[in-house]
Amino acid sequence: MPGTVNLKGAKGGNLQRGALVEYKDDTLGTISNAVIFQFNPETLSRTIRIPSRAAGAGTSSREMRQEGDEVYEQVSLTIFFDASDQLNIADTSALKDGVGPQLAALEKMAYPLQEGSGQDAQPVDAVGEAVSAGSNGSGSVTQPTPRRTYPNVLFVWGEKRLFPVVIDSMSITEKQFDANLNPTEAEVSLGLSVIPINPYTDDRVARGAADFSRLARDEQVEPNVNKNAAQQKIDLVSI
Repeated sequence: MPGTVNLKGAKGGNLQRGALVEYKDDTLGTISNAVIFQFNPETLSRTIRIPSRAAGAGTSSREMRQEGDEVYEQVSLTIFFDASDQLNIADTSALKDGVGPQLAALEKMAYPLQEGSGQDAQPVDAVGEAVSAGSNGSGSVTQPTPRRTYPNVLFVWGEKRLFPVVIDSMSITEKQFDANLNPTEAEVSLGLSVIPINPYTDDRVARGAADFSRLARDEQVEPNVNKNAAQQKIDLVSI
């Protein structure tokens, strides 16, 4: 397992660490939760999900090229947490909870936010009942008015990849424990989906992160084309 690395970047041979960052609103001024990877994963699997296209008799090549549903990306990775170094220096948090705080922060990102419960939910319920009564005359809500949403999460992987994501799956394996059964070593397998961003979304952070990552990707295409053209002397066939 690789050693702990510096979050701040590549100066002095240090590596940048990946992270998951939860933010509350459309600015990064309010970061409510963050998990910086103690050890960067050795592998990261990416799958580009391409929706089915129109096919069959009478389907023209032009129709085959028409966009349907959004193309999106899925990412899977496994991250590790180990409290050994912190325990060796008698770190207060590690002595009390082991790696429990890191696991709790990750788990929090997987659950819907708890806003809109209790008294705050009563006005929403009243509106839902009124709408339902007006539509079916029963006076009862046939479909609960949604009040909870999943957290806004960014997956940070280096300087060129900053993705708004939802957590599809999370598998936690706790491997070692202290005398109070707090986990001191854990392995977490994550499945993430990169959110296709509507250009009209109010979430400026998600839109900005998606645009930045797309531009950073596109900038890498030209050097590849130039390199291939120089090395292989590719002759483009005129259309």
